[in-house]
Amino acid sequence: MKAAPTTAPARLTREGLLFFTSLFLRFACREQRVRNDVAAARVTVAAALRGTAKIGTTTLAEMFATSPGVPWGREFASSNDTLTLDAFVACWDATTLRDYRITLQYLAFLGYKGTDSRRCVEFMVDATAAAAAAATASATSY
Repeated sequence: MKAAPTTAPARLTREGLLFFTSLFLRFACREQRVRNDVAAARVTVAAALRGTAKIGTTTLAEMFATSPGVPWGREFASSNDTLTLDAFVACWDATTLRDYRITLQYLAFLGYKGTDSRRCVEFMVDATAAAAAAATASATSY
């Protein structure tokens, strides 16, 4: 992965989104007490994708038991202290945008099994700055 300037904003990649989505779904199934019942798990996953499945504070505490705690606090919880899949992913998007290093740390805390957690975050390079850098590079090359 190419190093990015520390000022470049970051976002989750597809791999990062898939990890956090599967993490939410795993804990949503636990909250619904879906264990080895495939049909019940499908119902929970479908509800999560529709935005009707939620995880509560107890489940969030279980999810973050191997970490210093929920990285975003209570700012994204609904009035009844639950999170939908969309809200959960939005929390991670905001956390990554605010400080991608926190997301990278939490990937390890939460059990990311990939070979390089940096593949879950990408830097958004300003197109104007990239074009100017390319023009400068081509003007100075021999």
